[in-house]
Amino acid sequence: MKEPVQIMSESNKCRYRDASHRAIKIATKIKSLTLIKYWYTILYLKLLKLLKLLKLFN
Repeated sequence: MKEPVQIMSESNKCRYRDASHRAIKIATKIKSLTLIKYWYTILYLKLLKLLKLLKLFN
């Protein structure tokens, strides 16, 4: 006896592939956004320190 083989129809294969591609795209977007936020927060903190130093001198 042969074991039944699970065969996905072509439309289901395409749908599954599109969904995985979309998930990967979303994940990369989120990753890049978090990196941008991270760098902006660092820059913001450095600017705050500079402003505090300037206020101390004035």
